[in-house]
Amino acid sequence: MRDRNPKEVAGWVAEVRRGDRDSAARLVEHYSRSLIAMAYRYTRDWEASRDLTQETWLKVFRALDRFRGDAPFGPWLFAIHRNGCLSHWRHVKRRPDVPLVQDGPEHPGQVAERHAFWETVMEAKQRLSPRQQEVFALVDLEGLRPSEAARVLEMPATTLRVHLHAARHRLAGLLKKKEIRP
Repeated sequence: MRDRNPKEVAGWVAEVRRGDRDSAARLVEHYSRSLIAMAYRYTRDWEASRDLTQETWLKVFRALDRFRGDAPFGPWLFAIHRNGCLSHWRHVKRRPDVPLVQDGPEHPGQVAERHAFWETVMEAKQRLSPRQQEVFALVDLEGLRPSEAARVLEMPATTLRVHLHAARHRLAGLLKKKEIRP
């Protein structure tokens, strides 16, 4: 997620450092929805997603003195959250389920097809390198812009684009072998 007004967010962070609880509440309100959605991609469980988001906020407020402020707050926050989600995912080892409902009524066959496609993509994703999996998840599943994902992963944007291209190419090849199309 991109900060809508980075100067305003930086002001909130400065106020939180001085002990302002209202600014802390503004930060939580501004980012929590995106954090919960990100955690849901890892857990497929709304309750676990809210718990992971709450744990992230605890970590962030404990570590706020270490935030240098020379870069936007959002990527720093999302890096902490991503690490917590990955740690949870490694311990739980859950495979994501497919949401059964989309924006409109679907024929049961469409739901089954989408479920089968999602399962195949998730299976193919496991055959990517760990770095490619992270890049693919942040850009193609989470919807972060590549420049934002590069900041979250603390890597040069060109390196991220190389990993993203390789991940997409590998996934396309794996899906083509199975003759599966979105």
